[in-house]
Amino acid sequence: MTDLPETHSAADSAAAEAPVVAVAKAAAQADAGPGDVQARLARAADLHRAGDIAGAEAGYVAVLADAPDNADALHLLGVVRRVQGKPDEAVRLMRRAIDLGAETDGVWANYANALRDAGEHEAEVAALDRALALGADPASLTSRLVAALVKAAETLGAAKRKAEALALLQRAAKIRPKSADILDRMLPLLADADRLAGLEVADRSWRLAPDPTRQRNLWELCQWAGAEVAPTRAFLAAHPGRPLLGIAEANALRRDGQGAAAEAVYRKVIATEPNQPFAAGRLAILLLSQGRTEEADRLFRTTDAFGPGRMEAMHFARAFHEDLARRPLPGLPEIVRAPSRVGDTVIFAGCDGSYFDRYASALIHSATVMSGIAPSFHLHVVDPPADIEDRIARWDDMLGNPGIALSVERVGADRFERETRITTYACARFRVLPALMAHYRRPILMLDTDLIVLRDIGDFVRGAREGDIAAVSVDHARFEPWNWYWADVMHFAATPAARTVAARVARYCDHFLEAGLARWFLDQIAITAALHVRLEDEPRVRVIRVPSDVHRLNIEIVDGRDNVPPETVLFWSAHASTVSSAYTLGVPRYADWLLS
Repeated sequence: MTDLPETHSAADSAAAEAPVVAVAKAAAQADAGPGDVQARLARAADLHRAGDIAGAEAGYVAVLADAPDNADALHLLGVVRRVQGKPDEAVRLMRRAIDLGAETDGVWANYANALRDAGEHEAEVAALDRALALGADPASLTSRLVAALVKAAETLGAAKRKAEALALLQRAAKIRPKSADILDRMLPLLADADRLAGLEVADRSWRLAPDPTRQRNLWELCQWAGAEVAPTRAFLAAHPGRPLLGIAEANALRRDGQGAAAEAVYRKVIATEPNQPFAAGRLAILLLSQGRTEEADRLFRTTDAFGPGRMEAMHFARAFHEDLARRPLPGLPEIVRAPSRVGDTVIFAGCDGSYFDRYASALIHSATVMSGIAPSFHLHVVDPPADIEDRIARWDDMLGNPGIALSVERVGADRFERETRITTYACARFRVLPALMAHYRRPILMLDTDLIVLRDIGDFVRGAREGDIAAVSVDHARFEPWNWYWADVMHFAATPAARTVAARVARYCDHFLEAGLARWFLDQIAITAALHVRLEDEPRVRVIRVPSDVHRLNIEIVDGRDNVPPETVLFWSAHASTVSSAYTLGVPRYADWLLS
């Protein structure tokens, strides 16, 4: 055999690695007659080497006409077909050549090229492995192998074969341990399945090439890693010399109710990594859950300089809230439609024009028919559609005039980047809530616009009235402050304490929106701050903590229909149920409530 540089088309020349093709040696070529197969193959190879692709092709085809099982001719014609942009045919020819015995590292390397062009990246990896096993120079194939591993993992990931994809990326990372890009690709495959491993990978990636995206990835995994103490400690023992990973142990201790032990571990990480804010943020959350608000706030402020993030909008110092209390409240919004009646409970929902289009009618319809409390309604819509008043008037008539009021504000939020836009929409209802409470002087049940009412909520509302506010509230030791109280279902009684909480939440949201710190979950952070930082002369707030199973957040399909929710489920969140709102809106249990 002799070697010949493979010729590349202009389209792939920039990405080609100048591989080598094996050509049959023309043994005793000078003595060979014109009909001798080996001589004809050698002449075709000479043309190939000289760049005469058409001549080489004709020669290889002629050889195969007389000797269809000539492995060298099949291989070399496959090389030509790849150059001609016919990778599938190249793969077929080279595979047949290999099956007939063309078993050299060069043949396998060329076969890998054809597989790459054909998009068969798993097979490409196998071909490169075979080329290396047969003695190919690792230096010439390593980059190609890493690229093939990454592409194969990408294909497998898209096919939901996550474990196989991860295995290929882990192999690539062993070859290129300083490639942050490969580590980044591993994170989506690890984040849910193995958050401890995800934290370890995110830490390595961020240290190799720190940037805002890797910082956010690491921040998120510092939040979630560490579910149980024993497996977390076992993982850490297998990864010595990585102090930041100790955050996972502290998280696990916190979730296990061992607050003092968790604090000690967080402080150890801070002492070891004094220039990194990750452990400080986690410790601040622990202290906040223990009521140590001033200490928590000081730690939160040490994270501000690290860059944009949710911690910037988390302020728990008493002095900050005393200053905030002097801030003017937003006024009564523009009420463009007054209700025909005001019920004993006002159901209040706020949203943007898009959410109004998709969800608002189902909320009003289901609550009118199912709630058992004869409510009236108030909708507050940011950047509303032009026909909103006509549609609401039509719905009111269709439902027997339950009383639907409408207020609007126009801020042109489409000009904002996404986080600012959706935070502005989420906070809008809280900004106007104090004014509406003063306007109606009734208990207000605030619901997300994408909810429907599944059954009678009379007992729920009566129970909520035993407190000043009622909200879904989860275990503070296991969850984050922005999720301690859920804003999708909240009841505000017509009491001074409820009005005080509403006013503090409104001012908090208003302050951070004005400051350009529209961080997602700002509304729920504001609720946590209002309930956990006590100010002098404020009435004591009675909080009714509602279990999270009060609403359904997913769709369970059984025999083609969504499963009936348990009796404890009073509300269904359409938006949270699926990644496709169109799918949810088509489910009969939801679609039957939509009005035209």
